[in-house]
Amino acid sequence: MNNYGGVCACCREKELYFLTIDHINNDGRADRDKKLVGIKMYGWMRKNNYPDKDRFRVLCYNCNYMLGSYGICEHNSDLKKDKCFVCNEHLVERLLFARNYVENFHLFFKKSNLNICMKCAMEVKDVTSLNSRVSRLNKRVKVIDAYGGKCECCEELNYCFLTIDHVNGITGNCINDRNINLYKKLIDNNFPKDDYRLLCYNCNCSRGHFGVCPHEKQRHISVFTEEKVING
Repeated sequence: MNNYGGVCACCREKELYFLTIDHINNDGRADRDKKLVGIKMYGWMRKNNYPDKDRFRVLCYNCNYMLGSYGICEHNSDLKKDKCFVCNEHLVERLLFARNYVENFHLFFKKSNLNICMKCAMEVKDVTSLNSRVSRLNKRVKVIDAYGGKCECCEELNYCFLTIDHVNGITGNCINDRNINLYKKLIDNNFPKDDYRLLCYNCNCSRGHFGVCPHEKQRHISVFTEEKVING
């Protein structure tokens, strides 16, 4: 991480447990085809004296996921512009879109910080279209709302950074959810709470890779320090 910048190139996050390597040009498939993933990728980088600084950068998991999924991140200055995040033009005012299409598929875009234009929202009709995509995103919104609307660990609120975490791994009473239909299945099963919770990608990936989240460690330190002060 230090050799590729040491901090998230988007939000400047410094916590090592939250950092990952991003392919700047979205050409990660070529490395995955060579089995260069995870620890093997790090080993290859070290062996080759940390090459291709123009191909790789450090991102936190939150920024990496949002950039990969939506092509833009919450921290990107382009979000402040009045442009459609899909085609970069023809923007329909967010409030106008929400008011006129409240029964259709605006929900995700109302909840998130993404802008969308009428052209991209309405013209394409096939199953791979934006309509289909937004329908899936609306299921995601319903699930996120049902599980509290924020990361249970750090209280992150940005919808695009949030994901469902398996509290005890994919075991116990978890439904068969090893595919993209997890949100639909959670809705159909009335949002079971015992085996699922909402985390941001930073907290989720940190727990998955290291077994602990830095926020959790910090809370333990704070409690220990407070008890030590109280007890002298």
